[in-house]
Amino acid sequence: MKTENIKNIEYATLFKDLLSKDIDLRVKVTGGSMTPFLKSGEIVIVRKVHFKEINIGDLILFKDDNGFSVLHRIVSIKKNNQERITFITKGDRIISIDNPVREDMILGKAIRIEKHSKRKGLKSINLESPVWKKLNFLIAIFSLLKAKLFKISLSNKYSIFNNIYRF
Repeated sequence: MKTENIKNIEYATLFKDLLSKDIDLRVKVTGGSMTPFLKSGEIVIVRKVHFKEINIGDLILFKDDNGFSVLHRIVSIKKNNQERITFITKGDRIISIDNPVREDMILGKAIRIEKHSKRKGLKSINLESPVWKKLNFLIAIFSLLKAKLFKISLSNKYSIFNNIYRF
């Protein structure tokens, strides 16, 4: 059997094609930008939704400016003068926010997480449940606050962050 390596940049196109056919995707988490909430190896179920169904705290899969697929949390939603909506996203572990995400860049929204543990086996988390919606909202607000405080601290020449983080 012949196998083909899919370039990382092609995943976003593949995901978009499958989601446009109303197929829920099971995506394996890679990387650490969403730890501790999501760990590498866990499975996220992603569903195509209309951008008006996306709220602060939701995890979205989107195509970034370089064409890569990224799963990050919505921390803010902005509307400009022409009524265009942009989403501000951020990895939970990352201090800075991402570039704004336009509605046409969104591939889908995470609706469920499958976590595996040796002691408990498979645990499924419904991100659409009222409890998880509220918890994710609080995580988003805290994450945005952390990013803003960090940005303010960088502008202060006496900040301890200036001695720790050199850019």
